[in-house]
Amino acid sequence: MSPTVVRHSKQIVEEHKRLRESLSRIQSMVVKPPEASRRSGWLKDLAAELTDLEPRLKAHFEAEEKSGFFDDITESWPGTSDICRRMMGEHESLLKAVSDVCGTAAGPATLDETSFRSLLERAGLLIRDVSRHVERENDLMFRTLEGGPAAQD
Repeated sequence: MSPTVVRHSKQIVEEHKRLRESLSRIQSMVVKPPEASRRSGWLKDLAAELTDLEPRLKAHFEAEEKSGFFDDITESWPGTSDICRRMMGEHESLLKAVSDVCGTAAGPATLDETSFRSLLERAGLLIRDVSRHVERENDLMFRTLEGGPAAQD
């Protein structure tokens, strides 16, 4: 069993919980967008949520990479090297997506209908992609804690 995964599992679970809470707040905004006359304040609120998410997500990814989280999973469970490499590769694209959606939300106080719908779609994809990433990390972590390949279905 990986010492890094064991040592950091509680912290990672707590970080994932906070990330899911943030994503849930963003999702609740995106699934119930306001009418056009109320979008200015909504855009500011969405930008604030995304501005809060971005540095926390970045710190989370950096901590995983610097602690050797994925390296230790791969060492404990060699069959995970491809997925661990892909997941580390997702870090940059997920951070870019947060930044892009935040930039749109923090931009002009009003967006035309097409731009607004595009923002909603991109925010929805961001929520989906970060949520899936977090769930895959949890799955890898818990399977590694349970003994790796023997824990597979």
